[in-house]
Amino acid sequence: MTRSLFSRLREPGAFALLLLATVGFFWRILLTPDAWKPAGGGDLVSFLYPTYRFAASRLAAGDLPLWNPHLYGGVPFLADMQTGLFYPFNQILFRLAPDFSYKALEGMVALHIFLAGLFMYLCLRYLEPAEGDRLRRPAAMLGAVAYMFSDLFIVHFGNLNLVAVAAWLPLVFLLFWRSLRAGSVAWAVGTGVALALATLAGHLQITLYLGLTLAVMAFFFAFRRPVARYKPFLLLFVAAIVAVGLTAPVLLPALEYARLSTRAALSYRDAARYSLVPGLLGEMVVPALLSSREPNLYWGVWDRVAVGYLGILPLILAGLAVLLRRGQRVALLVVLAAVAFLLALGGESVFHGWAYRLLPGFGQIRAPARLVFVLDFALAALAALALDRLLRPLPRRERRVLDEVWRGLMWFGGGAALIGGAWAYLVLYQAADGDPTLFWRVSQAAGGVIFALLMLFAGLGWLHARRTGRLRRGTLAWLAVGLVFVDLATVGANTDLGHEPPTGGYEHPLAVQYLRSAPGFFRIDSRTDVAHLWQPDLALLAGLYDVNGVDNPLLIADTARYWEGLGGRSSPLYDFLGVRYLIAGKEVELDRERFSLAFDADPTVNIYWNRGALPRAFVVRRTIPAWDHEDAWRRIHRPDFDPATTVVLEGGPSLSGPAEATEAQVVRYETDEVEIAVETPTAGILVLSDPFYPGWRATVDGRPAEILRANYAFRAVAVPAGRHIVTMTFRPMTWYIGLGIGGLTTLAVLLTGGIAFIRRGKHQT
Repeated sequence: MTRSLFSRLREPGAFALLLLATVGFFWRILLTPDAWKPAGGGDLVSFLYPTYRFAASRLAAGDLPLWNPHLYGGVPFLADMQTGLFYPFNQILFRLAPDFSYKALEGMVALHIFLAGLFMYLCLRYLEPAEGDRLRRPAAMLGAVAYMFSDLFIVHFGNLNLVAVAAWLPLVFLLFWRSLRAGSVAWAVGTGVALALATLAGHLQITLYLGLTLAVMAFFFAFRRPVARYKPFLLLFVAAIVAVGLTAPVLLPALEYARLSTRAALSYRDAARYSLVPGLLGEMVVPALLSSREPNLYWGVWDRVAVGYLGILPLILAGLAVLLRRGQRVALLVVLAAVAFLLALGGESVFHGWAYRLLPGFGQIRAPARLVFVLDFALAALAALALDRLLRPLPRRERRVLDEVWRGLMWFGGGAALIGGAWAYLVLYQAADGDPTLFWRVSQAAGGVIFALLMLFAGLGWLHARRTGRLRRGTLAWLAVGLVFVDLATVGANTDLGHEPPTGGYEHPLAVQYLRSAPGFFRIDSRTDVAHLWQPDLALLAGLYDVNGVDNPLLIADTARYWEGLGGRSSPLYDFLGVRYLIAGKEVELDRERFSLAFDADPTVNIYWNRGALPRAFVVRRTIPAWDHEDAWRRIHRPDFDPATTVVLEGGPSLSGPAEATEAQVVRYETDEVEIAVETPTAGILVLSDPFYPGWRATVDGRPAEILRANYAFRAVAVPAGRHIVTMTFRPMTWYIGLGIGGLTTLAVLLTGGIAFIRRGKHQT
């Protein structure tokens, strides 16, 4: 009975060990108050922190934010899947601690890296249902440690949603593997549920790569098993339908947004940017070769990307797996690694070009190097399979293979030590009296080479101990796990570590107080090269309205084009945006006839008043009809066009009244609803400098009215003479359709799960 209890405690013990490894790896940021990751905050502070705080505050107020009126003049919120609004772990954070700190987001990243390890452990342990066929716990632990601390998770620590989606790969792989092996629809449904949860985390590129992994698995099984080749694709279809159905409430709005955004189509040059170029492959073995572990020290001529480092010993073991083990698991992992590697090469490989042209989604994403996480998953799994094999008695053939590999590695290690050691000494000697920056770069590379050699010989020593039987296999197994952890922790634990709070750019209490107390309804403009002083998304936290925000590839294409075509801040088109205040540095050069100093009590930035700013909402009585969308673009750029008195409309009434405007009063302005009081002596057009976007509905005194496209990219409503209340509400049809599909899919999944549970109970009876 004691032994049975001990066996039951082993799995929770493994989970606890993975948690301890996570805390030990990230102890600086989790257990000390003066360290932050990544240095400067990256996307974690500039985008996710304000976005998640906004979502949490709106949910706490009982509001589901479909629209974000605070940035870029207004953009869809739910439809930008990066917001992760419905991701369960985000929901827990939003509900329990809506005023969470930046440290909480660091904890969320660490949590998902732990989940990556946990899911990898479960994947490797339970690929096979029979107890006797399962990998031993240390082997599964080695694969888990190698994957969870591999390159993508460390380099992209500041991209929580990317890390969160990648963490689900092992679980998605496990469930679909079991589905394919058993031909089970129930397991395919489980795969779809796991894929849906990953998708809700909010990084469609990594979700696309998860889908690619499932497709490779389906093709592999279809062509390895000549009987019923259609069945793997049927199971893939079931998993995809479940995932799409469950995520439809956000996926359908996201697809609509993608079609109307600046990401609607990328040139191949843009799509292939941030590729894993061959010149970077040396960092798979020597990760400090180009100092890419510290972004501010990187000196490569290529774009800095994750290169897939997951330790020296796992690379050795992955190679051994191919030589020692045969079977479906090894073959599939090799195919998966090859596909991921060839596509990660991006523009350096013709295969990525084919994917760009033929595979759905590849034409709208860039940074193909991120596919290295799939490569690392496959290599980590192969390493675990090899360790599991080495923990068992080897037949004669495999002992010979092990001996030959060990001798070959010894020769390789000797040559590497001779060449690498000599190179490190010579380059340090040559750079010692030169430029300090060059010496620093060279010393980092030389140190990386020496460390790689040390880990190589540690791995060789481990192999020698296995060959000679000097250590017990249990000791040998956990020693391998420890070597991998030490390797990855030494390389990655202090990568991109900062010692200044990343949220300093949000600390402008005096300036924010001044802007909040200013009368009227206006926008600010912070795109003046002050991002290092004033966080571009500060308006989202402070409840202000900015005409811009942090760089984001998902912007409404029309408003992005409008901004790019302004012709400068002295243009009437700029004034039309309602920008009353400009945020700029203390020494900025401005047109003093247009901009005057309004506030300078902030220690780092000044606030300037734009004398020509128009109201956010006003009524004009003169229109210029446009034949089509491009004609509207041409007409607003004519020298005689004055947006203060005239509006260019695509459809709607034609008015030729006086060249004058009447300011409208914004009575209520919420995330998804605007109420405006209008008074006009004659029929006119209410113009609102908020973006035109599908899903906005309007009423005039409670009666439905058409929202017109005004001045190329904005909203307008025709109003008759007199006093009226105009209400605009954002209710996108894609949200409601998606909600219905999601509800039906949830019911179907629950029904399928209930039937499977009943059948299992009957079978056991």
